[in-house]
Amino acid sequence: MLILVGFVLAAAVAVGAAVWIRDDGSSAAGEALPGTTVEVSLSDYAINGSFSAVPSGDVRLHVVNDGATFHNVGLRGGRITNNLQPGHTATLDLGTLPPGTYELYCDVVGHVQLGMVASLTVVGTSPTTVSQTSS
Repeated sequence: MLILVGFVLAAAVAVGAAVWIRDDGSSAAGEALPGTTVEVSLSDYAINGSFSAVPSGDVRLHVVNDGATFHNVGLRGGRITNNLQPGHTATLDLGTLPPGTYELYCDVVGHVQLGMVASLTVVGTSPTTVSQTSS
């Protein structure tokens, strides 16, 4: 009986590890998450990405800090990443967004005034990955 319990426990741990989701929102097993992922580059002092026609529904930002100082990015009135050191990445789950225009911003003191804001326009529905471009 003890061997059977040990086997069941080991199998449960193995299954849990196979579907574990990391803190950055990506899947440990590498499977695609539902919804739309928008690639975002933070620089000194801009937020770059393709933000003009993001499909409505589940939206997440895959963020890379390409700047020389720490930055973060958030949805005004919503979620925000931790401060990211240069070269670090994060995934920010914005939840389910209906069509509309949303403001992205960097919450580090003075960065909004230096231009770290962008408009995210959500339209229609068709989950996809949106590649990085200048906004």
